[in-house]
Amino acid sequence: SNKGFSLIELMVVVGVIAILAGLVLGIYKVYWEKAKVLVDTLPAARSCMLQLLSYCGEHPSQDVPVSDMKQCQNRTTLFGYTTFNVPQVTCTASGELPDNYTVEANTTASMHYYSKCVFKDKAFRCLLVSGQPTD
Repeated sequence: SNKGFSLIELMVVVGVIAILAGLVLGIYKVYWEKAKVLVDTLPAARSCMLQLLSYCGEHPSQDVPVSDMKQCQNRTTLFGYTTFNVPQVTCTASGELPDNYTVEANTTASMHYYSKCVFKDKAFRCLLVSGQPTD
């Protein structure tokens, strides 16, 4: 009587394990890339937006000197180099940013995701976005 597994059975099991490992690795890679973007760009975009709002609160109806905003400057971050897309803007008379004003932050750590903060209705919201930022 033969006890144990045949060579074919062992090869099938190894093949199934290899396929499952490949699937798990692919999923892990996506989550890791998203995590790097969240760590590098989301807090950076949020800080930039807060600095712009602070400036507008102190200087209503004035142009924002975007290039002087330290929190909005390109810089090296934990996982790569973060760049910002911060359009020129004029503060409203009430000391806010105009509705739908958007700040984007992108990192060299990802080709598929970036962070975006949008000011609307006296508040702003930051989120992770799939794709590449606008220029």
